[in-house]
Amino acid sequence: EPVRFSVAFRKDKEQHLFVCDTRKMLSWLGFEEPVRLLTVAFSEERIPFVHIITRCFLPNKQCVVEERRTSGELVFKTSILGFADCRADVYRGEEQIAEKLPITTGGIRVRCPFISGDYRIDFYEENEEDDFGLEEYRKFDSLVCHYENKNDLSGKSIVIKGIRENKQSGSIFAAKQYSLVEALRIEDLEPDPDQPDGYIGKLTVSGTVLDAAVFFSSEDRRKVYITWYSAEEECYIDFFYNPAEKMIQPGECPGLMLDPDKHYFEIEIV
Repeated sequence: EPVRFSVAFRKDKEQHLFVCDTRKMLSWLGFEEPVRLLTVAFSEERIPFVHIITRCFLPNKQCVVEERRTSGELVFKTSILGFADCRADVYRGEEQIAEKLPITTGGIRVRCPFISGDYRIDFYEENEEDDFGLEEYRKFDSLVCHYENKNDLSGKSIVIKGIRENKQSGSIFAAKQYSLVEALRIEDLEPDPDQPDGYIGKLTVSGTVLDAAVFFSSEDRRKVYITWYSAEEECYIDFFYNPAEKMIQPGECPGLMLDPDKHYFEIEIV
């Protein structure tokens, strides 16, 4: 049975009021329960008077996950009751992908790859600064949300059908197209940890197997930009297009260096 605390107040005869200084009750409330019921007792009668929120809490265990592909973010939306500023740690499986992100009315915005699976959110409320001026956080709840990327290409392949220039705004001319002597195929796709809407796979060009990075730069899933990994440069770099051979090539060649601001690859997902 829970321990009950009580305090008596005298009636102010001039104001005909009971003035209750609730500061005397703060130490009773604690943080174990998110809501405490304050009752008023008159003789033998007890009247439920007010519910006091002692800390932030989730009124339900519901979560909505929204994609923001233009900004590369997943947004987790929940309902929180309470008055403190809140923050969140976010985990995908056992991997922590965000730490102490602010929680706003717009939700928890996490920039991360769009990988399907279960995401755990640990909720914290900010404490007032202590004597040393250090900000502390008190965990008040945890929630698991499931996210399903309907455009997930893990394990699939991409066929490169050609290359086009981006059409200039207001131009009446068709954008230039660069054909390939043969279609190229990127296989064994898996999410790119550095690009929210990107993938990494294996691409064979002129008998050489390359690690290729695929980035979807628009909502049109037929348009992507592709780079290849250079062990010498230790990063992904742009392809060149060789017009004589009608083929893309890793490394410099007589022809055109492809540019993500000017070109895109036309593809088919298979």
